[in-house]
Amino acid sequence: MDKSQADVVAQAILEPSLKEQAEVRQLRERRAQRAAAHRRQTLYFVVGYVAGAAIGYFGFGRVAMYGVAGGFVGLLAGALIARLVNRPAA
Repeated sequence: MDKSQADVVAQAILEPSLKEQAEVRQLRERRAQRAAAHRRQTLYFVVGYVAGAAIGYFGFGRVAMYGVAGGFVGLLAGALIARLVNRPAA
């Protein structure tokens, strides 16, 4: 058996393992991207909550209701920003 035949045999043995490793790497990358997106959404909610709570406290004397409403406004703003950033170029 010469070197080229040995390389072909080794490649045939290792090929399934390489495919599995690539699939696992892609899965981890998708999970990491999803986790990063969730962290950004949480950040937008917290910023919205703080802004809403401040408005509620100084303007109306009620923190919780305005804080939650501000959090949801922050989520909507974050979703809008994500759509604008991720849209394909025209």
